[in-house]
Amino acid sequence: ANQYALDLGINSVSYVSASDDNRLEGDIVFSGHLEPSSIQRIDLQGSANWISEPRGSGITEGNDAIISRPLHYLQQETKLSYEYGAISSKARLAVDLRYLDKKYHNYRDITQYNNYDALLLGASLFYSISDSSHALIGFTRDMIRYDHLALGGNSRDSDDYQLLAGFHWQA
Repeated sequence: ANQYALDLGINSVSYVSASDDNRLEGDIVFSGHLEPSSIQRIDLQGSANWISEPRGSGITEGNDAIISRPLHYLQQETKLSYEYGAISSKARLAVDLRYLDKKYHNYRDITQYNNYDALLLGASLFYSISDSSHALIGFTRDMIRYDHLALGGNSRDSDDYQLLAGFHWQA
């Protein structure tokens, strides 16, 4: 059965003694699960999160003298998963795609070096052992690219690879 969801959220943080640290955060998430046939499943999700990084944590750690307010950033993410094979079949294949974009919106002279995009590609193979258990093997590649390189700094771009093997069962 197809399913859809839309989630909206707001989070407000207020401090009586330190109003500079007050912040308002929000998020919007759309997700869907589609089953066009008994052998295909598609999951998709799109989200946008307006987040504040409290002073004294993350980038601001040790920079209290020059950063007087929380850092604000927008993190957008899109995910798509496609699975082929009936749930009752001996084997199923899943393919995953994820794109993430993180951009800071204040103190840009400092934060611009922490803006990045990430693209994840992955595939998993599920092999049924019994009606309630299956073995799996999966591979992912996460390509992370930073928008700016600090003058004289080293590139922080990376390609992260994971190979996973496991066993899943229902009791």
